[in-house]
Amino acid sequence: MKSIHTPWFCWRLKVFVAGVFLLSCLWLAWRAAGSIIVVQGESMLPNFHPNDVALAKPPPGKLERGDVVVLDDGHRDDAIKRVVGLPGETVLLWHGQVLINRRLIQEPYLDRNTRTYPNQKLAWFILGKDQYFVMGDNRGNSIDSRTYGPVGIEQIRKTVPISAPRMTFTPYTRPACGERP
Repeated sequence: MKSIHTPWFCWRLKVFVAGVFLLSCLWLAWRAAGSIIVVQGESMLPNFHPNDVALAKPPPGKLERGDVVVLDDGHRDDAIKRVVGLPGETVLLWHGQVLINRRLIQEPYLDRNTRTYPNQKLAWFILGKDQYFVMGDNRGNSIDSRTYGPVGIEQIRKTVPISAPRMTFTPYTRPACGERP
């Protein structure tokens, strides 16, 4: 009786198993390590500076108030902002303060005297079941939900863990041949 394990069958099986293993390893590495983002602009000062490099991960199932997210804000590049309002909440911007469901929130990540004013006349936002209210930490220089309104969960691409290491790279121009730096 002839065995079904011919050299051709064994070779194909080994290649298939190796391919599945490699794809699984790549998928796990991507999920665990995330991706690297470079902060552009000053909307997240003083916590994230221009040219800071941070590790971003896919968003967890549920976002928390204070989480830093990378989102598609409808402009050319993705934006980095902080989650302030959660689904189903009412956000009110009043006298430079942020109130959630008529209660003043504490924002320890902001400078002490930071005031939050609406970018438009409307300062009252009622969030839907899959909507978040996001703002930059540099409230005076940030285009965020005060301008374009609440963002849907489908717009949020990644989260930036607060404990993730950050590095800053300064622009550098290499000297021409023969010149000293």
